[in-house]
Amino acid sequence: MTLATSNPPSCIIVSVDKAGHVNQCLALAELMGWRVDQTIRIPGSARMDSFLKKQLKRWQTRNAQREAVQSLAGHTLLNIIASGAAAEAVVIGSRKRLQQNIFAVFVGTPKRSAAVYDMAISSRHAIAGDVSPLPSARETAWITGVLSRPLPQQQKRATTTCNTILIGGTNKAFKLDATMIAEQLRLVKSGLPWRMVFSRRTPAELEFELRQRCAADTITFIDRSDRNGFLKAMHEARMLLVTPDSISMICEARATGKPVAVFDLPCFDPATSTARFYAQAVAAGWVSKPGQPVATPTHGDGINDAVAKLTQLYVAWRKSR
Repeated sequence: MTLATSNPPSCIIVSVDKAGHVNQCLALAELMGWRVDQTIRIPGSARMDSFLKKQLKRWQTRNAQREAVQSLAGHTLLNIIASGAAAEAVVIGSRKRLQQNIFAVFVGTPKRSAAVYDMAISSRHAIAGDVSPLPSARETAWITGVLSRPLPQQQKRATTTCNTILIGGTNKAFKLDATMIAEQLRLVKSGLPWRMVFSRRTPAELEFELRQRCAADTITFIDRSDRNGFLKAMHEARMLLVTPDSISMICEARATGKPVAVFDLPCFDPATSTARFYAQAVAAGWVSKPGQPVATPTHGDGINDAVAKLTQLYVAWRKSR
């Protein structure tokens, strides 16, 4: 259910400057049929940053937030898709000025105690306990996984010629062990050749070791910069094997509609949202582990329901203005 028309509603994305957050905002705009007029990226610190780097980024964040609020000051009506803690001050600043003339949806789990957002679309793995309505939003929709954009369609239907492996990189929950990846790969029975795709996050030493360990396994290696090679490997895959370090990567793999297996690798921080998502995805039958039967999902992801509810709220808001 979308609002796609010849003159689609416009929106502005305000997001922490991280690809995963920005892509989720873009995915929601596409699902809603909204035209993105502007994307404002706010610097934000990362968990692995040093103390000095975090201090520098906090200063950069505050400056970018002030500039963003000023840049939006000329609007009389404002439709915002926001994501990431660094984006929240921009929404709050705009809300103080425009009051009910701003419609704001947050992709993620906002932390504010007052209802700043009309709706929050939040992932179940973001919290350790049971899900409940969030005080930051008038409405909360809980989804499994994250919003992801579909891959560009090929001009003609792809034939199945391979199985594809997606290798991620540095993360906050899992150790990517080349030996274990190679061993688990050999558990998968396949009559098709393999293609192994490296991401921009893949450490050079991990890529080197995987190329050495898997050289005799009829694998074609796709360089991290080869976008066309990645798309070809995704479209022509019968199944996908993915490392567990990236929630977005797993959800993008699932969005293809093909069977997805996730490597079972050592987890050094089970309290992270990444580890929780992996556990939830396996338990729900979203994904299997290498060598196990193809998983059968036990429930949907809730995204269609979230989009339908958001559409209802947005239409009501527009009619009231």
